[in-house]
Amino acid sequence: MRFRIWLPIAQTVAMLWLTWSALEHGPRKFVLRAPDGLESTIPVHHAAPRALEWAQAINLPAVPIVTPLEFAFRRAQGLPNYRIQFYGCWLVGLLCYYMTGRFADEILRWWKMRILERAPRDGVMFALLALPSTILMAAAFGLNGHESRVISAWAIVWLGITSADFIFRVAQLIRHRRRPDFPRG
Repeated sequence: MRFRIWLPIAQTVAMLWLTWSALEHGPRKFVLRAPDGLESTIPVHHAAPRALEWAQAINLPAVPIVTPLEFAFRRAQGLPNYRIQFYGCWLVGLLCYYMTGRFADEILRWWKMRILERAPRDGVMFALLALPSTILMAAAFGLNGHESRVISAWAIVWLGITSADFIFRVAQLIRHRRRPDFPRG
């Protein structure tokens, strides 16, 4: 099966669904009533922050890359730019899902053929970058769910995936390491 194709497609479908769900609900009105009987209405957007939270959770290894980019784009403005965060997680997340799909394809190939192939350089680089970034995000958002239950649950999933990818890449490197040729005398 071609996970390197199907995982990015599944991620894109999920992100399109998140985009639609954020647009579908639209603004809601929150009514404030003062003790003297005066009422004021405030439009509140509930779906957009929730969609961003899901986008960050689904694409957790991408967050350490997207956050500094978002800071660079907003410059001196005080408010965060949720669109850059959302679409940045989407685009960088595509790369994460592609590389995870390649890892799944290599695991299946190894399972069927029982031959451990040489580790591709980009796979090793992804494993070396994704695992620390996932650990960082899992620690930042908290694995116990105090910050966000959605991100905490996805942090556990991504920790499992990136740890397995890292261990598999190390096993590939060990299996295909170059041995120095010593002259026999």
